[in-house]
Amino acid sequence: MDNIPLLNRIGTRILLFSILVLILSILITGLMIINISTRVLRSNISQRNLQIARRASSEISLYIQDSIDQLRASSEIMTSLANDPLLQNIILENLSMNLDKYRNFYLTDQDGTITATSQLVKADSSQFDPVLIKRALKEDLYISDVELSDDNLPYITIAVPVKIMGEKIKALVTELNLRDIWDLIDDISIGQSGGAFLISRDGLLIAHPDKAKVLKTIDDSIAPGIPLNLTEQGAVVVQENRPEHALLMVYKPVTNTD
Repeated sequence: MDNIPLLNRIGTRILLFSILVLILSILITGLMIINISTRVLRSNISQRNLQIARRASSEISLYIQDSIDQLRASSEIMTSLANDPLLQNIILENLSMNLDKYRNFYLTDQDGTITATSQLVKADSSQFDPVLIKRALKEDLYISDVELSDDNLPYITIAVPVKIMGEKIKALVTELNLRDIWDLIDDISIGQSGGAFLISRDGLLIAHPDKAKVLKTIDDSIAPGIPLNLTEQGAVVVQENRPEHALLMVYKPVTNTD
């Protein structure tokens, strides 16, 4: 009879231990499920955002490539009008009026001297940087860094060679307005607080919802810089240790900008 309480105590302890093991198993399983769910959710969000970045990158690349192709086609027109400066000016004026995304067109000699322009009144300076022109003639294409116009709109300078009698002795130069790219970036909305911006390889902000930040160097208060291992396919970066909240970033290079 004395063994019955002992057996009861042992049975109770075994039961309590079994319940504890069960509870721990449930907790561990729950934590594992939450961890897996979090990783899956983060992966899905990352891939979705990466697809958004890829589409935006493709649109920007296409915008710039189309502009380069238009400029090359215009350079062939200049080739056919090599001996008619008056008609060259008229053609450049028409191009500027009919193609809103270009600010101005210039035809220059090898030393940068402007020989024809789309402006009704010639610019104060009658010469482009000779280094710019020489690069365009040597490399068949020159694209500048992003600059801001007097009305605070972004643009880049593009130059391509113009062949005269088969020789690259002139260059056609234009200033490509990037306002359309600003509009594209502004239209991208990610979640409740996410957004998009465009940065140069040197970390300068080219497009950002806050226009006061444009052409300023990106810093950790905005986002981490471009990953060193960034590939053509893009990359995902997660920062967990930020003071306000974790940050998930996706990056996708834009081609046709070199």
